[in-house]
Amino acid sequence: MDDSDIIATMCAAVASGAAVCLLGAGFSRQAKDSQGHAVPSTEELTSEIRTALSIDTPEVISLSDIADFAEESSQSDTLKKLLTSRLTVTKPSPSQNDFLSYKWRAAFTTNFDDIVERSDSKDHFYSITPEGGR
Repeated sequence: MDDSDIIATMCAAVASGAAVCLLGAGFSRQAKDSQGHAVPSTEELTSEIRTALSIDTPEVISLSDIADFAEESSQSDTLKKLLTSRLTVTKPSPSQNDFLSYKWRAAFTTNFDDIVERSDSKDHFYSITPEGGR
């Protein structure tokens, strides 16, 4: 089976509604946040959070460490405000809307943004979040 056969098989699976879509962080890159800026990468978001929380240390710090720091230093409201402005009320790009309009059997994402929920195809998906479904 050559590459064109593999691509044809994958296209047929998507068209029939048998394919499952797994979205990673790279999917978010074309979307805009609530102010019209590009949705940040993990590295960009980490840098923005470090600046907002005045974390001035050269060490590499994980997002979970930063979240712990925000809780311990009573800056969780600052963190929540930043995350809300950067990762919610997003505007998916036309290509993201097109991609999500396919007849996926299911679509899964671990992204923290709301691009899938804000897409033109939002009614095709049932969101499952820690707070519950829609």
